[in-house]
Amino acid sequence: MHQICGNDYDNYYYVSMVVNDDWRVVRYDKANINLEKEATNTNNSSQTTQPTTIAVCTGLTYEYRNLFYNEFAKNLTLIRS
Repeated sequence: MHQICGNDYDNYYYVSMVVNDDWRVVRYDKANINLEKEATNTNNSSQTTQPTTIAVCTGLTYEYRNLFYNEFAKNLTLIRS
């Protein structure tokens, strides 16, 4: 478990995945996991590979999404802050 002390991002869990060859990161609020936002390669075009570190995940642009994936997610990674 990674800890970023004194950082605003301590309040989130990040889940990085690849779906149909496109990466996405879902950011969940630790206090209410129903509050989630999503970052994708569509709204973060400079990030060409799947984000797998806290440093990269916290620097992404997130948007609210109604998330329901019926596709198979490969390379699913939980990244804790």
